[in-house]
Amino acid sequence: MKICVHCKEEKPATREFFHGNKETRDKLASWCKVCCNTRRNIAWHRDYVPTPRNLASGPCTKCGRDLPRTVEFYPVAPKKRNGLSSWCYDCHRESTRDRARANPEPNRVRAKQWVIDHPEEAAERGRKWRRDNPEQYKIQSIVCAERRRIREVEASGFFTQFQLEARIAYWGWKCWLCGDPWEAIDHVIPISKGGSNWPANLRPACKSCNSRKGSKLPWDLLGSQFPLLRSEDSLV
Repeated sequence: MKICVHCKEEKPATREFFHGNKETRDKLASWCKVCCNTRRNIAWHRDYVPTPRNLASGPCTKCGRDLPRTVEFYPVAPKKRNGLSSWCYDCHRESTRDRARANPEPNRVRAKQWVIDHPEEAAERGRKWRRDNPEQYKIQSIVCAERRRIREVEASGFFTQFQLEARIAYWGWKCWLCGDPWEAIDHVIPISKGGSNWPANLRPACKSCNSRKGSKLPWDLLGSQFPLLRSEDSLV
């Protein structure tokens, strides 16, 4: 066995784990292969300067777009002949997303572990995302609150954040009862009257109209104080 002087891990003293070095007593390098490769890659990224050969244009082998062969458009790939990947950044991102959708569980595990290991940075990222995406945050909050309520009252049906956002967009991001900007989600047929949590039973509403409607059925409100609820056609 041999201990790597960098990572301090004990590994078998073979060429499988250590590079060869004729100047040492055991003919093996003092760093293991993992540490050597990591150091080599870090140094390469730090000292990398695109050469004229790298700056020539060439099509991405995946999407076919003709882009300049620079680090602005292509990721660094030390093992490639010209030091750049043959796929552009957009294709790499698309490929990464496809792999994550096909096998999401490892990403969830890594994301949860990252939050545990970096609580302050995770909290700051969350605050920044909420500041930059107020509408999505409001929808996400409603989805979480409704899911908790579904579990408590055991109502039928469920919806995703995408489905809820589509319902709100269908009504123009406005209250379906008065036309003011939406602030809450109304169940057309209240859950207390047998309504469900399927997307078809959900509509955006302002807090005032949502409170006034309460647990009333929509056809009991025709001709009432709600400006847009004047006929049965408005219930469709």
